[in-house]
Amino acid sequence: MQIELACLGIFRELGDHVVVDVQGATVHDLRVALKSHLLTHNEAGLAAVVERSVFAAGDTLLHDGDPIPEQTLAILPPVAGG
Repeated sequence: MQIELACLGIFRELGDHVVVDVQGATVHDLRVALKSHLLTHNEAGLAAVVERSVFAAGDTLLHDGDPIPEQTLAILPPVAGG
């Protein structure tokens, strides 16, 4: 299935959105597919950030075992501040 992701933070380097082909039905499958997509497009630095990032559907943060919702998702990179 194809999943559209809104890109936030450092992922904006990819544009406002990116479409990823996912084989599977969980957020973990999406994470694996996005990392593969980024490596295929010579974005190894961003692929490393995916492991520490969170996916969200609206105001809901998703966990790796969650099923992929049928809506546009966002990827939220880790942030630092203070």
